[in-house]
Amino acid sequence: MPVHVLPVPSPAPGIGLIAAYLPAQLVSGSTAGLRLVLANPQDHAASFTIRARRNGTGSTVEQPAELAAQTVATAVLPVEVCGRGVEFVDVELVRGQGEARQRQRVCW
Repeated sequence: MPVHVLPVPSPAPGIGLIAAYLPAQLVSGSTAGLRLVLANPQDHAASFTIRARRNGTGSTVEQPAELAAQTVATAVLPVEVCGRGVEFVDVELVRGQGEARQRQRVCW
């Protein structure tokens, strides 16, 4: 059976949240820096908003930002570490008026 391959060009993907992580050691009752790695492979600058919400219903941190064309950058958001047990932060990257979203969950 012959297989035919049709090369179809596609544009570069939009800005993306590549990674989200916390320091290796956390202290209860302190504030830790949630580190994010962002990439913009496009030929133009991109504006977006980063939101971090602790435990799904907890406090929300929101930070507008802009990333130059064809760059990789880092950002740090403050996150409160409190109590015992499993906690998490939902990180959301929102482009435009909320029509494009990317989410990632970080647990500790």
